[in-house]
Amino acid sequence: MNKLKFILMTVSAILSVSAVKAQTPSTLQQCIDSALKYNLSIRSARFDVDKANEQKKEAFASFLPQVNANGQYEYYTKVPTQLIPSAIFAAPSASGAKVPKYVAGSFTLPQSTQGSVSLTHTLYNGQVLIAFKAAKANISIYELQLKSSKEDLAYNVGAAYYNIQALTKKIALLTDNIDNLDKIIKSTKLNLDNGIATKTDYNRLLVNRESTEATIVSTQGQLDEQLVQLKFLMGKPLSAQLAIQLDSGSNSLNVILSPDTGNSSKRTDIQLLQAQKNADEIQRKNIKAGYQPILTLTNSFGVAGYNDRLQPFQTINNQWFNNSSISLNLSIPIFDGGKKRSQVRQKNIELEQYDAKIQYNKQQADKEELTAFINYNTNVVNLRYQYANVDLANKIYIDRQLQYQNGIVSLKDVLDSKNDLLDAENTFITSLVNARTSELDLKKAKGELLTLSSTTDK
Repeated sequence: MNKLKFILMTVSAILSVSAVKAQTPSTLQQCIDSALKYNLSIRSARFDVDKANEQKKEAFASFLPQVNANGQYEYYTKVPTQLIPSAIFAAPSASGAKVPKYVAGSFTLPQSTQGSVSLTHTLYNGQVLIAFKAAKANISIYELQLKSSKEDLAYNVGAAYYNIQALTKKIALLTDNIDNLDKIIKSTKLNLDNGIATKTDYNRLLVNRESTEATIVSTQGQLDEQLVQLKFLMGKPLSAQLAIQLDSGSNSLNVILSPDTGNSSKRTDIQLLQAQKNADEIQRKNIKAGYQPILTLTNSFGVAGYNDRLQPFQTINNQWFNNSSISLNLSIPIFDGGKKRSQVRQKNIELEQYDAKIQYNKQQADKEELTAFINYNTNVVNLRYQYANVDLANKIYIDRQLQYQNGIVSLKDVLDSKNDLLDAENTFITSLVNARTSELDLKKAKGELLTLSSTTDK
């Protein structure tokens, strides 16, 4: 690797770390809170809830009186003619002349101006009442969908958070290895100058160091990617600095002694199915309400004026004639060809389907929770073993260094112990990620992703 390039990258990383250290590290809960507040996908999901609330207000408006104002101006360029019974105007002719049975005439003036205000109030409509309940049920559905989106976001934030912890720890371990290698390289160089060590051994150490440096650069790139992902999920500017609390990885996770199933009612997916079933039940009631009569009350008041010529703003003798009415309207459905009956039967089938889905999902939830419990317990126990293995491998590596400096063992033994340490460290990092991921899976299975406790940040 180009030495100058590595030095520049190292300096850049040091400056970056210095800027991060100036910040207070964020806990997992703080990262989740930021994501729930600023993530754009969650903000978009909230609009669906706001829209459902407005739909509820729209449904409630149907309960209130509806007031309308109407106006009409009309001028006949040719007044319509009506046939009028002639007997209304005169008795039969005394001369015996035949009188027409009808005569032509008109009772309408060319110009008429009318205005009215009407108030209509639905006194009873079963479907209107149920529509309001349906709107409230829709709010519950959208709120649960929002909660589901929040849980997915919390899971993704947790996954990125734990990956960052693991990668940060890996870089720290690799850096410690380089420090130890530098000590060996220094002593080997002295031995080489004194004719004790060989050039081959010295070059092998340099190659080993270069390889470790390359691994650090690669791991730093992965860490930067995860930091970008976490900042994106949190709704932070991608150029912003972000520091998180580091995980000790040894005793921060407690082993669960026994599984705790049967809590499926806390699962959002099951709550959502139940809410959808309730909404379907309301729709069935709404269809049945179509069999009920509809009663409405209408109250109308108006004025009218007339003229025998085209004068839009004048009436004969400036007179306006009032009119008003009150009416009750009753509509009774009698026969629709069996349409509503078929619709009700379809809803009955859908409700039975929901019952089956809910029962299946409850069984699935218990299975997922039990499986997550087993995986979590296994991964936590394995993590503790791997933590102990790293500690042991590190002790062996340090002993081999001292033995090599005293000429007891060969360089090959030192490098072998170093590789064993790297393997143990990599296995430990993998175990750490697996343990933290299984913790997220367990909380997801139990419906507790949005109640992550502060113990996850130790």
